[in-house]
Parts: sequence; C-alpha cells; structure tokens
Amino acid sequence: RMYEILGLEPGSFDLNLQSLSELIHPDDLPRVNRARRSHLEKNTPYRVEMRIRRADGTYIWIETSGQALRDEQGQATGIVGAIRDISDRKRAEAALRESQQALDAVLNTSLHYILTVDREGTCLFINRDSPRFSAEEMIGQPVIQFLMEEDQARLPRALQRLTENPEPEEFEVR
Repeated sequence: RMYEILGLEPGSFDLNLQSLSELIHPDDLPRVNRARRSHLEKNTPYRVEMRIRRADGTYIWIETSGQALRDEQGQATGIVGAIRDISDRKRAEAALRESQQALDAVLNTSLHYILTVDREGTCLFINRDSPRFSAEEMIGQPVIQFLMEEDQARLPRALQRLTENPEPEEFEVR
C-alpha cells in the first residue's frame, strides 16, 4: 500500500526509516521524529499526520500509526503499522476553515445584529454586543427579555412563523 500511496512501483524503492524520512515534508520532520522517538523510548502511542513527497514531486497528507515490535530485552526490532492518505480530509478541513473565516468576517463587520434563536426564543448566538447588553449576557437567555416592551408582543408571532417556515427572517426591534 505504501508504494501505491507514494506513486511508486512495488519494489522500486527501499522502504526503510532513512529513505522514508527523506520524503517527509521538512516542516513536518521534527514533529514526526519527536513522535517516533517518544514511541521508541517511552512506548507512547504512535499516530502522526504528515505530508510526504510522492514520486511525481507533489506532497500528499498521510496518517501513520504503528507499534514497535520488541525483543525479550525490550529493544525495538521492527514496527508494524498502518498508513492512509488523508489528503481529501485535509482539503475539506482547509475549505471549512476558509468558509468559517469568511462567515466570521461577515458577522464581525455587519452593521446589523444577527441572532440565532431556538423555537422557545432562547438566544443561541448573537454576532456582537448591543448598546444595552453584551453578547455573553444574551446567549442562553430568552430574547424577549432584551427587547423593549413595545416590541415584546411581536416576538411570539415571529417565532411561530419561523417554526412554520424556517427561512431567515428580518425582525426589526429597538
């Protein structure tokens, strides 16, 4: 499987610790070496994500896990382990981070208050402090208590509409 992940023909490359270390991305190598040493010296679990260079020169993300094989004196004589390509997962994680950053930018720069409220009217999220209450004070509390008295009567109807049609709705209050 390692040959396939590296884009090599089986047997075309000597798969040993030194040759594999040369394929690890330079930024990942110190972390990988620390994990390897810790496993060999202290028998800590070995599970590491790293970038590794394929035969075509591109880097992919892999996850490796293993367990040292030891002789009667406790000396490592080999390792048995698993490797899998996690490049798709890493790309998805990066896309999710970018999406979250874009959403955070919108929420943090909006001139409007953006709230998430559950069916009972409890504030689950608000993008910023109001002049009268902090976001921290509002989260987990019934939104109705933060509205001016003349706006409080409209909230139950708005929540009912959202229950029937869960599309975002603009609700102007003071």
